Amino acid sequence: MDTIKVYYPEELSGVLDIPHSEIVDLLESGELGGKKVLNHWRISERDICEFLENKNKEINYTVGWRG
Repeated sequence: MDTIKVYYPEELSGVLDIPHSEIVDLLESGELGGKKVLNHWRISERDICEFLENKNKEINYTVGWRG
Protein backbone atom coordinates (compact mmCIF):
# COMPACT_ATOMS: atom_id res chain seq x y z
CA MET A 1 0.00 0.00 0.00
CA ASP A 2 1.36 3.43 -0.93
CA THR A 3 1.82 6.06 1.74
CA ILE A 4 -0.02 9.32 1.15
CA LYS A 5 1.54 12.49 2.51
CA VAL A 6 -0.99 14.65 4.31
CA TYR A 7 -0.39 18.27 5.26
CA TYR A 8 -1.85 20.61 7.83
CA PRO A 9 -2.66 24.13 6.59
CA GLU A 10 0.33 25.46 8.57
CA GLU A 11 2.70 23.09 6.76
CA LEU A 12 1.21 23.78 3.34
CA SER A 13 1.48 27.49 3.96
CA GLY A 14 5.25 27.11 4.29
CA VAL A 15 5.54 24.79 1.29
CA LEU A 16 3.56 27.03 -1.08
CA ASP A 17 4.63 30.32 0.53
CA ILE A 18 0.98 31.36 0.92
CA PRO A 19 -0.39 32.83 4.17
CA HIS A 20 -2.07 30.32 6.48
CA SER A 21 -5.31 32.33 6.39
CA GLU A 22 -5.43 32.09 2.58
CA ILE A 23 -4.95 28.31 2.74
CA VAL A 24 -7.90 28.07 5.15
CA ASP A 25 -10.01 30.34 2.91
CA LEU A 26 -9.22 28.10 -0.11
CA LEU A 27 -10.19 25.01 1.90
CA GLU A 28 -13.43 26.51 3.18
CA SER A 29 -14.44 27.73 -0.30
CA GLY A 30 -13.75 24.27 -1.76
CA GLU A 31 -11.20 25.63 -4.21
CA LEU A 32 -8.55 23.52 -2.47
CA GLY A 33 -9.65 20.02 -1.55
CA GLY A 34 -9.14 18.69 1.92
CA LYS A 35 -10.85 16.92 4.79
CA LYS A 36 -11.77 18.39 8.13
CA VAL A 37 -11.15 15.88 10.91
CA LEU A 38 -12.11 16.88 14.45
CA ASN A 39 -12.00 20.59 13.48
CA HIS A 40 -8.56 20.28 11.87
CA TRP A 41 -7.95 20.43 8.13
CA ARG A 42 -5.91 17.74 6.38
CA ILE A 43 -4.76 18.19 2.76
CA SER A 44 -3.44 15.28 0.71
CA GLU A 45 -0.79 15.53 -1.98
CA ARG A 46 -3.51 14.63 -4.49
CA ASP A 47 -5.58 17.63 -3.35
CA ILE A 48 -2.55 19.89 -3.73
CA CYS A 49 -1.72 18.58 -7.22
CA GLU A 50 -5.31 19.03 -8.40
CA PHE A 51 -5.38 22.58 -7.02
CA LEU A 52 -2.10 23.49 -8.72
CA GLU A 53 -3.19 21.91 -12.03
CA ASN A 54 -6.43 23.90 -11.96
CA LYS A 55 -4.56 27.11 -11.15
CA ASN A 56 -2.14 26.43 -14.00
CA LYS A 57 -5.07 25.93 -16.41
CA GLU A 58 -6.63 29.22 -15.24
CA ILE A 59 -3.36 31.07 -15.80
CA ASN A 60 -2.81 29.50 -19.23
CA TYR A 61 -6.36 30.33 -20.27
CA THR A 62 -6.02 33.93 -19.07
CA VAL A 63 -2.87 34.54 -21.15
CA GLY A 64 -4.23 32.67 -24.17
CA TRP A 65 -2.21 29.46 -23.92
CA ARG A 66 -4.14 26.40 -25.06
CA GLY A 67 -1.52 23.72 -24.28
